[in-house]
Amino acid sequence: MNPLMILTLAVTHFFVLIVPGPDILLILRTSLASGYKEAIAASLGVGCGIVIWIFLTVLGLNALFLAFPAIQILLMIASSLYLLYLGVGILRSLKSGGSLNLNGKSTKGGLRKFFITGFFTNLSNPKAVLYFASVFSVFVSSLDSLWQLLGVAFFISFESLCVFLLVGKIFSAKRPREIFLNNQKILDAVCGAIFIVFALLIAYECYQKIQG
Repeated sequence: MNPLMILTLAVTHFFVLIVPGPDILLILRTSLASGYKEAIAASLGVGCGIVIWIFLTVLGLNALFLAFPAIQILLMIASSLYLLYLGVGILRSLKSGGSLNLNGKSTKGGLRKFFITGFFTNLSNPKAVLYFASVFSVFVSSLDSLWQLLGVAFFISFESLCVFLLVGKIFSAKRPREIFLNNQKILDAVCGAIFIVFALLIAYECYQKIQG
């Protein structure tokens, strides 16, 4: 892989990370509602999810989907249900009047829950499925050795973690958190609704694949 391809991969991956989606929305809300430590835990969870996607891409994720379309459909159904669960959990927290995390439970439950939520949010992210099964697969196919593959895997994982940690650091600062906490019910309602929209869009796409 030449330097130009590495640069192209870095830039492409950066824009994939920052384009609005479940992962970035999770990190934003976690940093605003709970703080930087919790955002770090969620970021590590998302990062581990990305490692899984890289591993599956190396094993031939795109070829697997082409050979067994039912696997992709089942994955989409699971993704839709999990994102729906997150969205409903946030909306239900509005009734309690408390500050709850994306699991619908108290934020005092420990960092492990933020990590797990980040991990499964990434695995259920439709943008991740599309990106790693198509665009990223092209880059992987151009690699000449195992060392290049390991290098790219480390680079992508490290870049992802840095981006999410930076977002968490910025939005866990005092002023952004004050704004969020003063308008938490409104912002949580918007956040929950967005997760539900993501879930419905995946469900609709899944329905189209089944009908097609």
